[in-house]
Amino acid sequence: MKIILLNLLLFFLTAPASVLPPNGLQDEPNNEKEVELFNGEDLTGWHGNMEYWRAENGMIVGEFSELPASQFLYHNQVVEDFRLILNVRTVDGKVNSGIQFRSEALPNGQVRGPQADIGDGFWGKLYEEFGRAWLWEGNECDQHHVEKEGWNEYELLAIDSLTKIAINGKVCMEYDDPVITRKGILALQLHAGFPAGRIEFKDIRLTLNPSDRSLITAE
Repeated sequence: MKIILLNLLLFFLTAPASVLPPNGLQDEPNNEKEVELFNGEDLTGWHGNMEYWRAENGMIVGEFSELPASQFLYHNQVVEDFRLILNVRTVDGKVNSGIQFRSEALPNGQVRGPQADIGDGFWGKLYEEFGRAWLWEGNECDQHHVEKEGWNEYELLAIDSLTKIAINGKVCMEYDDPVITRKGILALQLHAGFPAGRIEFKDIRLTLNPSDRSLITAE
C-alpha cells in the first residue's frame, strides 16, 4: 500500500502541464447540446391556456380576439446559458408578444423574469416581467430591420450576465446585467391590452451551453 501511495504522489508531482490543468482539476468536456422544443405537430412539453395556443402546419400559433390577462405558453425545459433561434411573424402587425427566458412560472398562469420583446414598437427590447420593467429600450431593429408583416429570424443569446439579440441578421442589443436571473424556463407571450390578432413561431432551435458565444446569425 505504501508503495502504491508513493507512486501516485510521484505521478502528481511530476505530471506535465498537459496532464493537469492549472487548478489541479480535470477540464470539463464541452457540453453544448441541441434540444428539441417543438416537434412540429403538437404542444407536447408546453403548458398554458390552450384556448389561445395551438400547433398548426409546423408552427406554434397564438391567437385571440380578447385577452382578460396576458397569456403564456411555457416549456418544461430549464435553461442557463443558451442560444435560441426561431422565425416569428405577427400576422396583422399589431400583436405584442415576447420570449421569456430564465423565467419562473407562477401559480396564476403568469410568468416572471426577463423577456426579449416582439411587436410593433417593441422588437428587440429587453423587459423584466413582474420585476424591474424595462432593462433596455433601444429601437434600432424595430425601426429599420423588422418585416412588420412578414417572417423575422430572431436570435436570443444569454451567457452568464450578458444578453444579446439579433433580428434578421442585425444586432439589436448587447446588455450586461449583473443581477439578471441565470436559470429558468422559456415561454412565449400574448400581451393583454393590444388589438386582437395572431402570432406564429416556427423553425425553433435551442442550443444549451453554446461553445460559440457570438450571435451566429448576425452579419
